[in-house]
Order: sequence, then structure tokens, then C-alpha cells
Amino acid sequence: MAMRSLDLNSLESLYRYFPTRLRERARWRELAQQAATLLAEQGHYGLPALLPSFVHARVAAALAASGLIGRRSLQSMAILTLGAHAGLEVRILQDLGAGTVLGVERDPRLVAVGHQLGLADPASLVVGDSWEFLSENRSVWDRILVLAPQRLALTPLWDQARSRLTPTGCLVVLAHRGEASDAPPQANPRPALEDTMLAWVFRR
Repeated sequence: MAMRSLDLNSLESLYRYFPTRLRERARWRELAQQAATLLAEQGHYGLPALLPSFVHARVAAALAASGLIGRRSLQSMAILTLGAHAGLEVRILQDLGAGTVLGVERDPRLVAVGHQLGLADPASLVVGDSWEFLSENRSVWDRILVLAPQRLALTPLWDQARSRLTPTGCLVVLAHRGEASDAPPQANPRPALEDTMLAWVFRR
């Protein structure tokens, strides 16, 4: 299937591109509910990042936008996800079969809850500023994902991310309309998730 023909808008299509197992979805719901409860006790209400069906759809849209389809396509992939919250998207990527996944989240409370509940282990979810991580960490990635950011400037992000990609890698930003700005001239976003978000793909 050609990359541009992949439907990023239909939730039905996205779930079909990256199908999941019943026990995986049940475990995601269980862990996400526990995380939401713990975080609410601390005054943190990041509900969308803890809704498994939403996060699964976002992950699937980002992967499909980058040209991947199916669990097998992820087996050799090294994926970095920035702004990973409590690690649900890390867990979903791992369960889908990604070879290596690392999530970076600046809020230590979110990371602590993710570790406590087993959403992601300490090697897969770390505390850090995304900009500093891209600047200082020397690892390279097949995919760098930024899912549902707030007030993100795209050109500075791409300037930081491009050197952290493999020769065939790409940066994928999936943002609600109005939450991403300063796009490079070559940017050509596509509508995604029932027209509620836009997907940008930047390649080396």
C-alpha cells in the first residue's frame, strides 16, 4: 500500500493497520485507570494521555504517516517518543512489537507513576526535557514521535531532531489544529483522527 494512500483519518482504518489483542487492551485500560487515579490524587488530570483507545489511534496514525503498517514493520525499529506522559504510548509501542522504545517526559510525577504501575520500565521511560535530550543524547532513531503537543514550534524541533535520525528515519508530529506553528516551507500536513488533528512528517 502506498504511503500517501494510508488513511490517517478513519479510526477504523488506523486500528486495522495496527491491530491489538484483547488481553493487551484490557491491560492498558487497567493500568491507565490506576494511573489516572494516582495522578488525580496529586492534582494532575491528563486524561487524554491515559485513554488507551485514543493513544492507540494516535500511535497508529503517527506510524502510518511515516509509512509503516502492521506489527511486523516495527520489529527492527528504534522509536523515540517525546512528551510521553506516564508511558502509555511507550507500552503500546512495545506491545505492538517495536524493537526499541524510549519515552522522554519532563514531569517526574508522571514518570514515577508509570514506573510504579509498570506502564513502562525505567529503561523505557525517563525524566528529561525533550529539547535537551535531542541536543545532548547521541543515540539515533528510526522514528521520533511527538503526539498531541501543546504550542509546539516545528522548525526549531526539526532543526534539533534531524541529527538524531537514521538516514531513513523521520520525525512525526501529530498535533491538534492550532497547537503547532512555525512549520518549515516544505511541510505538508495531513488531516488525521477524524479531522481533529494534523500529521507532519519530516525526513532527512
